[in-house]
Amino acid sequence: MQKPNVIELKTTARESGSQNADKLRKNMFVPAVVYGPDLKENVHFSVSENDLEKILSVKHIQIIKLVLEDGKTIETILKKTDFHPVTDRPLHADFYALSENFPVTIIVPLEITGTSAGVTEGGRLFRPMRNLRIKCKPSQIPSKLSIDISELGIGHSLHVRDLNLEGITPLDDLSRTIATVKPPRGGLKGLEAAITGEEVAEEEEAVEGETQEQEGETESAE
Repeated sequence: MQKPNVIELKTTARESGSQNADKLRKNMFVPAVVYGPDLKENVHFSVSENDLEKILSVKHIQIIKLVLEDGKTIETILKKTDFHPVTDRPLHADFYALSENFPVTIIVPLEITGTSAGVTEGGRLFRPMRNLRIKCKPSQIPSKLSIDISELGIGHSLHVRDLNLEGITPLDDLSRTIATVKPPRGGLKGLEAAITGEEVAEEEEAVEGETQEQEGETESAE
């Protein structure tokens, strides 16, 4: 299970209030706050909008080490970001200070690896889930969950309960489907065509002939 990268993020102390927040945004800074069980009080600060955008552009989980003006650091995860409804610029960011004594709840991306046996045989891969909600200690946080589907055949599915999470607790329904391989279009005939390279021409001719007969019946009825 891959561990998250640790990213340092410089911060600047700020005063609370909407006027100060608006001034920061005009100068390309984003108001932010960090909170957590080991902090005596919330810490308010601002971060460069460009630096925050770099963090937001990465889909995997990252550990964000906040560097305060006094030189102290706080290891966090980015918990929430508010965006402008029109410009989509970040308006505010919430960070959660990690403590090994307190498990965290996070959403982790699911990464599919390998080519399933069913797809090789002509099946179609469907992925109803792209992320998984989990609960774990900070030291167990993964950057992503990689799932090998090489042995997934046609008609087979992979569910949340099938994952080996090494002590991590999944919070989504265990019966939810992560990936499934469905038969090719046309069912068994489609599968035979995919394997042999033959086209199911007889079925097309039958449908065409049926359509012509129906047109003839319509003309005679008139």
